[in-house]
Amino acid sequence: ELPIRPILAMDRGIATKENIEFLRQHKFPFTVIERADKTHEFRDHFEKMEGFKAITDSKGQKIHLKKLENQVLCVSESRAEKEQAMHDKKVTRTQSELEALGKSIASGRLKDRDTIRERIGKIKGKCSAFDKLFELKISEDYKNMTYKIKPDTDFYVGCYVIEHDGVD
Repeated sequence: ELPIRPILAMDRGIATKENIEFLRQHKFPFTVIERADKTHEFRDHFEKMEGFKAITDSKGQKIHLKKLENQVLCVSESRAEKEQAMHDKKVTRTQSELEALGKSIASGRLKDRDTIRERIGKIKGKCSAFDKLFELKISEDYKNMTYKIKPDTDFYVGCYVIEHDGVD
């Protein structure tokens, strides 16, 4: 056994369940940003923001932290801005594609059901979480298509969870 055990820090790419289990079995201290999006598990904490401590990182950006038993909940203001911008861009791009498809259908230029379904599939393929973001309706005769943007209740911008082995 080593007299000093290094603390292993991993990002999401290498932090598989198997790797974390290996570290636990061999009693290696570790810290990892969660691979799966676990913010929804801590919804109440992130919504209430009670017990968070604000710190400033080396770039002068504010991060709010809350230490739990084996996790640290984090809210980064700069990360929130970046994620919100990415989200808005995705919604705007998809909305533009849906508008164009809807016009083609309404004008009668696009009538074939299979082609319409294929175009919708391509749009959905480009937009991750399409069904969480949009509600799409097509008339039975495929002559009219409407959509609306759903309120995104599970989108916590700037929030992430760091898991650790519980050792301070």
